[in-house]
Amino acid sequence: MIKNLLNNRGMTLVEVLISMLIMTIGLLGVMGMQIIGIRGNVNSRYISEAVAIGEDSVELVKGMDYDNITYSNLNDLDNTDIVPDSTKPNIKYNRYWEVLDGSPIPGSREIKVEITWVDPRVEIDPFTGEPTGNPIIKSITLKTLKWDLSASPY
Repeated sequence: MIKNLLNNRGMTLVEVLISMLIMTIGLLGVMGMQIIGIRGNVNSRYISEAVAIGEDSVELVKGMDYDNITYSNLNDLDNTDIVPDSTKPNIKYNRYWEVLDGSPIPGSREIKVEITWVDPRVEIDPFTGEPTGNPIIKSITLKTLKWDLSASPY
């Protein structure tokens, strides 16, 4: 019985240091994944807000008469510095319209709505890993068709 108590030595200092090193490396990996996840969520938020602005724009066009859908009429709308209520004040979205008459089918108009914004992060040079100072401009494009129902043979 006394012999068993004398052989019970526990962990050495080296074993403790090695286990702490392994745990630290694992935690650093988890922190890196958290940062990537947060960046992805922020990017998703910007894209969601841009899609919402684009969908509102498409719905606006769908409610207009065919004859009123022209580039000049759409361009008269407030197209710059659109700031959703939920976003930071430094993110502004711009809306650009393009109206193609008779495209893709005669008697129709294709309306393209492009929403652009500047990502607040700066571009990173892929070779040096240093910030270039150039802004990252992102965009989405939505399309819809409007038919001239008065010219339709149906």
